[in-house]
Amino acid sequence: MAVLLKKYNLLFLAQPRTASNSIAEALFTLGGEKIGGHHNFGFVELQARGIKHENLLIFSAVRNHFDMLTSIWLKAILWKHDIQIPFNEWIDCICSHEMSTDMANLLFVKNNKGRSIMVRKDNQNWLYHYHAGASNKVIQFENLQSGLDSILKMVGAPTIEIPILNATPHKRPYQEYYTDKGISKVKSIFSAELNKYNYSFENGAKWQPRDDSLTIDHGGGNAKAGKLILKPFPGYPDKSFPNS
Repeated sequence: MAVLLKKYNLLFLAQPRTASNSIAEALFTLGGEKIGGHHNFGFVELQARGIKHENLLIFSAVRNHFDMLTSIWLKAILWKHDIQIPFNEWIDCICSHEMSTDMANLLFVKNNKGRSIMVRKDNQNWLYHYHAGASNKVIQFENLQSGLDSILKMVGAPTIEIPILNATPHKRPYQEYYTDKGISKVKSIFSAELNKYNYSFENGAKWQPRDDSLTIDHGGGNAKAGKLILKPFPGYPDKSFPNS
């Protein structure tokens, strides 16, 4: 998905798991309109309307990889039938150079085109290759409000408050999920992108309380309908499971 603010020649590219829905909702209050499909750039639609994306200020968001990976894993094991794997085993899989593309898609996450949002290039994994690569400016999840404020100031738009939407229930501070081995693997395989955005294991977003009264459906359909049904499997939500 993308959000176009035509009045300000501004386009937001919605990177999964970076509060993109919250940013989009904020931009809608300024007259933003949805362009393209879910997590789709919408460049084709812009072209059809005679709008050249080269003339727009395009921005997206990134997030600390250690924090991002825990959120992706939680969404995967809680909302999908076919992924029930301890966190650090999952980290081993996505950091494996020998892993097939099909296995990467299964264990990681697909966008609406069936393509994994993770890119493997030059013996490195890249989380933000597509969205950040197509953007003029990148803001960080850890400083989301000030980042958006600066973007809006650049185009002469009024500042707006970003709402909190879709916080993952039952998520603990991301640091608690990792073993030392898992930390080392992520540092190694994502090192180029970690350095690019100045991320480390320690500087992810501070954990915020969330509504853990929500039960969990890791089967998919009911969750989207807002009917969250607990379907526990061995080891979850036992605290020892992520590091087992």
